[in-house]
Amino acid sequence: DVLAMASVMESQSSPHARFAAFNSGLLSYFSHRQVLNLDGVVNPEVIVEFEQRHLDLYLRSKRVDYLVDHQRWLVFYAPVFGVSLDRHYQVVGRVPSHPFADLLLLKRRDVQK
Repeated sequence: DVLAMASVMESQSSPHARFAAFNSGLLSYFSHRQVLNLDGVVNPEVIVEFEQRHLDLYLRSKRVDYLVDHQRWLVFYAPVFGVSLDRHYQVVGRVPSHPFADLLLLKRRDVQK
């Protein structure tokens, strides 16, 4: 599923597009795209954004164009974005994965390819 999503990431974006994911390692490696880690372990500066529920502002400041991760993580972390994901992002890629946990690629609605 990660290899399939890496292919989707490459086909749906320019080589300079910026991504963010809670599970970024394999996606970054296989997609050959820059993926900002959001788990708070590799990138501890994001923890403050979680606490303040300003993750969307943080992603804008980092010029992130796409979110990519398992659907269950995007739903779980949705409150910390501080905006409606449905309103500010659109699904542009989906890879079936574990039950109820498809890998999703979400593009900011204000970003061109």
